[in-house]
Amino acid sequence: MKFGPLEIHWRRPPPPELEPTAPAPEPTPATRLHFTCNICGTPAQATPAQLGRELPSCPACGSTVRFRSLIALLGRALGRGDLPLAAWPVDTSIAGLGLSDWPGYADRLAKVCDYRNTHYHAEPKLDIAAPPVEWQGRFDFLLSSDVFEHVLPPVETAFTGSFRLLKPGGVLVLTVPCIPAARTREHYPDATGYRVDSEGRVLLRRAAGDEYPASDPVFHGGPGATLEMRLFGALDLQAGLEAAGFEAVRFHPEAIPEAGVLHTELFSLPLTARKPLQA
Repeated sequence: MKFGPLEIHWRRPPPPELEPTAPAPEPTPATRLHFTCNICGTPAQATPAQLGRELPSCPACGSTVRFRSLIALLGRALGRGDLPLAAWPVDTSIAGLGLSDWPGYADRLAKVCDYRNTHYHAEPKLDIAAPPVEWQGRFDFLLSSDVFEHVLPPVETAFTGSFRLLKPGGVLVLTVPCIPAARTREHYPDATGYRVDSEGRVLLRRAAGDEYPASDPVFHGGPGATLEMRLFGALDLQAGLEAAGFEAVRFHPEAIPEAGVLHTELFSLPLTARKPLQA
């Protein structure tokens, strides 16, 4: 997609070192995965090639592997096991918070617990780098799917903000574009803001107030599309969460075939982290 003379990309693909080196074999009936969508509860089937991270693979709700993996990890963390979200018992004593969550699971979560979804550019608003004092320590879980890569530097403010929002023992379930065993690549480490001018140029703002054009800007789609500020490395991501106070920080490469969770790429695995009970 083009804005004026500048080409703007709408989601960065996995880096070349993580791309498949050979074409996938032709699917056969035996290679089709039969599963029950763990969001809406609909029986479904798909080949491994159809189970890409961003590909809708539930014929009913349109959920992706990324969305189903988040709900699978959340369900296990909350004691719901592998029960589909549509069948979770109602328990309004559980408080949860979403950061620009997908409506397909946000709407269902709001029916089974005390859950609210938030946004950066629309109401109800939440700046994860500076959460309101009255929200701090209120939530049993926080869901964030491909949000932290858009937070203005330093990203550590988002880790600290997440920690503050959770109750002791609360869980963060997180996805971000992330390269395994690598360091985080900050695209614009001195940026304090940005805008798109009338000619389609993405202009970054420094603390001193001056602006400069972004090189190779990448936007992620959806309402209020936002600029990618970094590509995370797993080592730095884990270290940053631990420095914020989280424990049991863990990436989850395991498949959950009965829920249609099959990670066909090493890129951007889901992650969980807990706030210590004594925090």
